[in-house]
Amino acid sequence: MFLSPLFQLLLFISLLRHSRPSRAQSVELRVSEPPYTPLCETSLSSPSSVSVIAAAKLLIANPPGRRCKQTNMAGTKCTTIATYEGAKIGLCGNYESWIECAHVGRMVVSLALYKDCSIPTVGKGTDGGVDLRRFGGQVKVGGLKVVVFS
Repeated sequence: MFLSPLFQLLLFISLLRHSRPSRAQSVELRVSEPPYTPLCETSLSSPSSVSVIAAAKLLIANPPGRRCKQTNMAGTKCTTIATYEGAKIGLCGNYESWIECAHVGRMVVSLALYKDCSIPTVGKGTDGGVDLRRFGGQVKVGGLKVVVFS
């Protein structure tokens, strides 16, 4: 049986109209608090937000299951796990403690987006452009602490 193109179009539009959720079926989207404790510590000496997000993306690019370990036995008990331009992401805690690298990257991005820890500043960025925001802080998860610093 052959259906004309006009009839096919009308049938398609009719199906689309009936497949949309009604107002009674609509669902409210909520963004919940992250399951970790963020702490903003941004100052004028903090790295640029762009550099922090880029460092976090380096961690997110790791394959699933790749571990980032805290390998510093003494002193600060912190290990730098990602660096981009002036931004550094460190992992602090007990020696040999670890967390999935991609998860650390997602936490840092979440800290930047969910809990706005950035402050506006005006100055030249390392790429020659105007650097308008600075970002710094830490996230406590379990017995570990993820630190954003310069």
